[in-house]
Amino acid sequence: MKFIHAADLHLDSPFLGLQNHTIPRDLWDKIRNSTFTSFERIVNDAIEQNVDFVLLVGDLFDRNDHSVHAETFLVQQLNRLNDHQIPVLISFGNHDYFSGRVNQLGYPENTYVFSNKVATTTLLLKDGQRVAVSGFSFGSQWIKDPIIQDYPQASDADWNIGMLHGSLATVNSPEANYAPFNLNQLQEKGYDYWALGHIHKRQSLNPQKTINYSGNTQGRHINESGEKGYLMVEAVQHALKPKFVATAPIIWQTIHIEFNGESVGELPETIFSHLASLNFYKLNFLRVVLDSHI
Repeated sequence: MKFIHAADLHLDSPFLGLQNHTIPRDLWDKIRNSTFTSFERIVNDAIEQNVDFVLLVGDLFDRNDHSVHAETFLVQQLNRLNDHQIPVLISFGNHDYFSGRVNQLGYPENTYVFSNKVATTTLLLKDGQRVAVSGFSFGSQWIKDPIIQDYPQASDADWNIGMLHGSLATVNSPEANYAPFNLNQLQEKGYDYWALGHIHKRQSLNPQKTINYSGNTQGRHINESGEKGYLMVEAVQHALKPKFVATAPIIWQTIHIEFNGESVGELPETIFSHLASLNFYKLNFLRVVLDSHI
């Protein structure tokens, strides 16, 4: 079994603060389209790798009132997966919360959208294995209740997977507005894998790496630095092993350069010489920090 775990696509992200009268038009187009480009690459990989299914864990859109362009693009990509008979399971998050009737979304038949109450759907794979996937969609921007309590215990399916857009949180944390949970609550369900969304930093919450945030698929500012993409999760014996795959066309990062007393006139050469040595292979947006050792 092999599937893709992706979250926080943030299609239609406005990239606030980047557009101005000095930025070249072609560069702005690359920035504006970067979230779309990253997701299209994920769909390409799903088809090329012939995955069993795709999980999209919340915040597919950057805002609830997203554009027609973003909606049309998502449907186009879902249809591509449908053409290859690849199921897609979607849970909406706090940015793209949805409380309407899911059958009115116009998504293709391969796409299952979780409603506002926790539900479980079972996939029958081509090899006969059964995969039970549990999840829910945000019906409003704020969910302070621990919805994790509504998730069922693991069933007798071959694999049990949970989809949850939310945060590890304490009572006094601002993250408690987003379906808070603790690690024990996840582990007690007995699932084989937890596909998490909402936190944009890719990370595993347990040593076995079966409880994971995939991070967002495209960094949108300097605080979302490094490679971004998705997790390819594959069954190895009876364990699910995630592997990160980068798809973001733009990388944000902070570069530290040692400043050893060069004059103001010498600094540009020092900076550009250092940057040239890094051999960037894709578009990078950099914050350069000069570290003085005087």
